[in-house]
Amino acid sequence: MKLTKREIDALTCPPGKRDAMFMDDELRGFALRVTEAGGKVFLFQYRFAGRVRRLVLGPYGDLTPAQARKMAEEARGRVLAGYDPVGEKKARTLSAQADTIRQEAEAAADALTFRVLVDRWQDGPLRERSASYRKEAPERLRASFAAFLDRPARAIASGELQLRLDEIAGQHPVMARRLHDYGRAMMA
Repeated sequence: MKLTKREIDALTCPPGKRDAMFMDDELRGFALRVTEAGGKVFLFQYRFAGRVRRLVLGPYGDLTPAQARKMAEEARGRVLAGYDPVGEKKARTLSAQADTIRQEAEAAADALTFRVLVDRWQDGPLRERSASYRKEAPERLRASFAAFLDRPARAIASGELQLRLDEIAGQHPVMARRLHDYGRAMMA
């Protein structure tokens, strides 16, 4: 039978089965799966590397039989050219997931600014130090490196920090050494 709107509307799942698949007689591999609950989904079935593969084209209603047939023809052309449409779809999905994970990781890394590092240091390891050190160290770092506070920590090169320390050392060498020590303690 050719899968047309009239034919598809009349198809039902046989009693006692979870689903049934109906193949189109005109386009090899084009099929419709009908579930026990009445759902209908267009598929394209083919063999690749000795295994039967099924590409889900979309649900009936979202796709017309003509649209699904055209998609099946395109998939069939890909198979005849030696490609695996299901494998390609999985690869695209995995690539999109990897891109999403990478973007989330980059956003998290960008959220870790110099200010956040100083705040975390102040709220964490500094609690074990003396009150004067707890007060002075974060304040001095924030004041001396104000230009770096809102930049992502990963985007700050050590050369930039060293240049700023050299500027401070020109006027206040002791303060530069202290800032260097504070920075090392914070990064440890």
